[in-house]
Amino acid sequence: MLKTIRTRDEALHFANAFGREAYHIMVWAGAPGLSKTRTIKEALKEGTTVYLSGEVSPYQLYKDVYTNLASPFVVIDDVESLVRDRLGSQLLKAFCQTEVIKTVGWHKATRELDREGIPREYQTSARFCLLCNDEAAISKYLGPVIDRGVLVRFRFTAEEVHKMVGAWIEVNNIDREVYDFIGAHLRLIKTPSSRIYETATQTKLLNPGIDWKEAVFETFGLDEDEVAVARLMSDQSLPSNNHRWQEFVRRGYGSRAKFYRLASGLGMIGGGKTAGCDDPGDATVAVGPEKPAETPAISGGEIMEALGFGPGGPLVPVPALTAPQASESQISFVSPKKKASGVIDANSVASRPKMVRHLGLIIRNGGSVTYRGEALSQNRLSELFGHPAADRARTDPGAGGAANVAPAA
Repeated sequence: MLKTIRTRDEALHFANAFGREAYHIMVWAGAPGLSKTRTIKEALKEGTTVYLSGEVSPYQLYKDVYTNLASPFVVIDDVESLVRDRLGSQLLKAFCQTEVIKTVGWHKATRELDREGIPREYQTSARFCLLCNDEAAISKYLGPVIDRGVLVRFRFTAEEVHKMVGAWIEVNNIDREVYDFIGAHLRLIKTPSSRIYETATQTKLLNPGIDWKEAVFETFGLDEDEVAVARLMSDQSLPSNNHRWQEFVRRGYGSRAKFYRLASGLGMIGGGKTAGCDDPGDATVAVGPEKPAETPAISGGEIMEALGFGPGGPLVPVPALTAPQASESQISFVSPKKKASGVIDANSVASRPKMVRHLGLIIRNGGSVTYRGEALSQNRLSELFGHPAADRARTDPGAGGAANVAPAA
């Protein structure tokens, strides 16, 4: 039987059921740091269980079960090394039979058995709980064993792990600042683990020369550039996102566009409005599901930059305008999946061909571009704005200057 669980309460239900002898064999598989060992130990009465962990050899398993025949339960932690051993996997299959009384034998180095007074064969009624991080190894080597019992897959969310650690924060001496800092950035965690709380606490208290917050972000699974963005976004000494992207550039991580693109991808700005913006310069990108009619237009250059078209973008920023304010020279657009929206003033673009190229890219990827109430196709966009004469008219003062720009005839 297979069962995926997502809360510690569910794990406790299985642990208590095992303690009531519901299963001859129970396998718990999940990433490290989900408190599998702690949970099973809480459920089983002290003195009733043989606990084995680490590099358990087949001989040690055979011997320890025999010397603890009165114990009804055997828990093997980090069982992967044992199951990869041919003799170890065979021994486990023998121990994990569904019969109440199982006969197990050892037919190799008998001299050591004789010296320790261990018979070459004995019977046991012990029930086995196997804890592992590598489900694939268990399935490969112990497939028949799993069929005899239950495989419990641990799939805890970062929120569930945080809640779990919170219940033990004083017992485990977790630093409150560490706990709160991780709690404020749960959305960044790729592989949740309770162990990060302990190691971050130890680093903060015993290794003050190390930036423990940066180490936490790296442990989350972020790459170097993502760590830089996350660190800057959590730096309260920087008063605005304008200051943060400038510091990002100053440290040599890349452009302003890259900063906002990474911050958006990490969910540290956006969510249907410009999150974390505390001055006009921060209003650079609106991310998340939006209703275009209710979304403030963002300057074209800033949006194009945020979409990844290079520092400064191909467009010159213009004052943000809502749709009713749009003038005859303005083009509005909504990016693919409505992640961003903006208005471009055709009179302010640095290059008309670049504008057409990038707006065309938005159309090709499922976004929309609108001019004077008309939803433009790529061909129509090129027809209206792609004529070289129009670009020359905009840039050549003798041809009338920027004020005379109109769609190409």
